[in-house]
Amino acid sequence: MNRLTLAMVFLVAGFSVQAAKAQAPDYDFQWATIGDLGNPAFPGPSPYGPPYAEGRGSVGYTYRISRLEVTTGQWLEFANTINALPDAPSFFAEPYLWGAEIDPLYNGPGHQWRLRNVPSAGMLPVAGISWRDAGRYCNWLHNGKQASLGALVTGAYDTATWGDDGPLFTDDPTHLPGAQFWIPTLDEWMKSARYDPNRFGQGQGGWWMYAGMSDVPLISGAPGEGGGRPPRVSTPSSTLSPNGISLWAHTPTSCPPTGSGM
Repeated sequence: MNRLTLAMVFLVAGFSVQAAKAQAPDYDFQWATIGDLGNPAFPGPSPYGPPYAEGRGSVGYTYRISRLEVTTGQWLEFANTINALPDAPSFFAEPYLWGAEIDPLYNGPGHQWRLRNVPSAGMLPVAGISWRDAGRYCNWLHNGKQASLGALVTGAYDTATWGDDGPLFTDDPTHLPGAQFWIPTLDEWMKSARYDPNRFGQGQGGWWMYAGMSDVPLISGAPGEGGGRPPRVSTPSSTLSPNGISLWAHTPTSCPPTGSGM
């Protein structure tokens, strides 16, 4: 796993969150349950060029996924909780793009952020975080949002496996078996975004080629100038939020096997 991949993957792939034996807390996420266990994999052809997605997307357990990307307000709670600790790393987990700014009135310890003076700043999605910060966020949620650096160490991911080998990371991207929250696998992400259990009629599942319950590609350009995107609607299986940072939660229906986080 090279550094460039880690730096960019969460700009498009997002997060997932799951609970293995007991349902994860809802916190303030809006969850959608994804069922239809053992759905057929995506047959292709992939609309995205290389056929990386063909044969993927089959998931044999029930899980939940957030209907929205991780918001500035949600990440702000995480960043401010950890950065207020006296032994926290400087500017820990600061995103590249979000709806917050440094709070100039805060006098320490550490740093704090506040919402920007823009409409709905707390609902703006978070972008430009590292894979490791995403994993620590899942650990923090798993451990009940504790105000402790220890809450970042394990739970969803074992940070003891994280290291470097020259230009490569040696991080184990596999979430722990008892994780309540984790980063989505490719199969989980694909199914939640584009699989519809009633695609061809009641109980006749199938795949849409694009988000928005569509087989027609999106047109580039601003709305009103020939461009636009379909409305953010949901199929019974899909939240259709495939381009942001999402969180997933597993229901107690079954305990999924450990798999690759990306």
